[in-house]
Amino acid sequence: MSDPPPQAERAWLALLCYPALLLLLLMPLASSATAADTQEDELKAALIYKLTRFISWPLQAEGEDLNICVTGEHPLGGALEEIRSKRSNDRTIRIQYLSPHESLDGCQLLFLSNDSPDSVSDMVTRLGDRPIVSLSDSHSFAKKGGMIEITRRNHRYSFTINMQSVTQSGVKIAAPLLQISKLIRSEP
Repeated sequence: MSDPPPQAERAWLALLCYPALLLLLLMPLASSATAADTQEDELKAALIYKLTRFISWPLQAEGEDLNICVTGEHPLGGALEEIRSKRSNDRTIRIQYLSPHESLDGCQLLFLSNDSPDSVSDMVTRLGDRPIVSLSDSHSFAKKGGMIEITRRNHRYSFTINMQSVTQSGVKIAAPLLQISKLIRSEP
């Protein structure tokens, strides 16, 4: 039996090597995207922590835990764990991950991640006028009745606060946070 011609050998080599080479070249891009996502998640978790310092809840007992409830498939990639057990206004932060439609009893702040299966309208209905701050990084969250929306434009984070939702809940937001936020009302 004769050896395969050199061109056929090169074709097989190219067929096997080029995809592997392409994969090796793209791996740093994928890991840098993951690193950027992780950094963004960590920044959002830090913003949530900072927000808790500017919010007061009715009938808030001194020393009581501050329960941050979270819903969604990949809520901030686990970055919220960095603020677990930290103190905010003399309250210890607790993080509780909820499955869809699980009871919101005991929650003071509810974070809905972008990939949350709960729709904003379902969540607003479930919250009613309870003193639970609803927070999300989902587009148009505040316009749809959510309380605080974290937005990112030109590498800067800002907040949109739905004042109708705030008033309805009985939660108080300190003036410094209101001053740096865009204030709106729900869309009909």
